Amino acid sequence: MDRKLIQPARIETVDSGFPISKRLHIRDISLSIIFLIDTRSDISLLPADSKTLKLKPSNLTLFAANDTHVLTYGERRLSLNLNLRREFSWNFCTAAVPSAIIGADFLAHFRLVPFLHESSLVDTVIEQKSKGFLKHAPSFGLSLIDRSASFYSILADFPEITSIPQYDKSLVGGVQHHILTNGPPFAERARRLSQDKLVAAKAIFKQMLKDGICRPSSSSWTSPIHLVRKKAGEWRVCGDFRRLKAITIPDKYPVPHLHYFISLMCGKTIFSKLDLHMVYQQIPIAPSDIPKTAVITPFGLWSL
Repeated sequence: MDRKLIQPARIETVDSGFPISKRLHIRDISLSIIFLIDTRSDISLLPADSKTLKLKPSNLTLFAANDTHVLTYGERRLSLNLNLRREFSWNFCTAAVPSAIIGADFLAHFRLVPFLHESSLVDTVIEQKSKGFLKHAPSFGLSLIDRSASFYSILADFPEITSIPQYDKSLVGGVQHHILTNGPPFAERARRLSQDKLVAAKAIFKQMLKDGICRPSSSSWTSPIHLVRKKAGEWRVCGDFRRLKAITIPDKYPVPHLHYFISLMCGKTIFSKLDLHMVYQQIPIAPSDIPKTAVITPFGLWSL
């Protein structure tokens, strides 16, 4: 009897060298964005638009599976509705990729599992599934670590070290920030904002409200907001607390001298840095001083 030869499956590739196969895609209901579920990508990504691509790339560079480098352009926080009866807030990295990607970091954090045979994404926390669809797409296998680096195997075991920082208020310790002041409360008027700043500020406060970072306020203290451009082109909302600072009792706790700090580095050869997401929110304000942080906007008064 003649034996049939079993031919190995042919892996298609695009011109850039990325392998193409049928992969799960999920559509976000609120934003109408189609996300590729790529378990080989360390982080979740959003494609940079033509305007963003003209900006200076950020210091973070991604390493693809085909040994090419992918430029990044900052972060963008989204709240996704994947039809799983709960909302998913996440910091996506904006990069020079052709499609939006939900990577291993997002899937692991929210305990989501892709089921290709059912074309669905399963939420193992609430035991619900969201129906997606399969279509041919490249697998980028993007990594935050250069695979040729000497410490790749070590860093790969601790993805939380190199991943995009996420704000998690449950991780905040028991330390509180106190604001001791002299004199009565003051109140300033809301500043007028240009249309692009107004749209950006509303979106940022909406997201902070969902994350539990800010809350509507009726405080007698009001400081105006100020918007500053980030390197990646996005807006950063700041409070103009100059009047508050002027009546704040200073804390004279001694700061270590720079020369003493430098002497401690003698003989050290490996250095690292901490890049905290939303640094201002890492230490909560003492409840009695929260009213002093109120910022006034054209669309309401908010305490941070």
